[in-house]
Amino acid sequence: MTAVAPGAATAVVPPGMLVVLALLRRVLEHELRRGVDLRVVAEVAGRPPHVVSTPGSVAPDVPWPEPGTAGPVSTAVRHGTTCVAVRTSGTVDWSDVTDDLRVTAGVLSGMIADRADADDLRQDVADLTAAMRSREVIDQAIGVVVAHRRCSPERALEVLRTTAQRRDEKLSEVATRVVAQAAGTRPVSGTPFQPRKHLGVPVSDQQEAGNRRT
Repeated sequence: MTAVAPGAATAVVPPGMLVVLALLRRVLEHELRRGVDLRVVAEVAGRPPHVVSTPGSVAPDVPWPEPGTAGPVSTAVRHGTTCVAVRTSGTVDWSDVTDDLRVTAGVLSGMIADRADADDLRQDVADLTAAMRSREVIDQAIGVVVAHRRCSPERALEVLRTTAQRRDEKLSEVATRVVAQAAGTRPVSGTPFQPRKHLGVPVSDQQEAGNRRT
């Protein structure tokens, strides 16, 4: 049985990860001839580290080892940003299972990276859709200003930007208000598109930076 640690709900946990850990635990207990606890700690840029582990019923008093260390009752193997640790209640020869731990760490590292990429792609699609809505509202607002002031679209955009800066608002917010006043209804607005993967910057920071620019 495996459990996701508290606070890991926003982290990347591939569905097959728990299955892999269950199989690894079965293999280790067969080779070591004793029960074990497992713990996986993975770090993905832009997300909080997530921890998946067994409940700790085998050796709850044994501290989890640091990555790359081995002791008489615990050991840990790291692959990239993923660490697989195992502990037990008695002294064992960890060399018998080191390869199993190393291979599993590599498999989990790849699974986590793939899940993170898939999540980023889905979020990019959603953000791009929202950004397109935002662009549509801004174009509509430009049309309203052009008709009202009888100016060029370039001048209308400049007017909207100046208004946004003076009021310390986003351009999309000003555009939404202009269109709402002209049409009598509030259009659906979005937020500027910011790719999920950008030099390892957390998603929340990307969104905040994008909002300041728009």
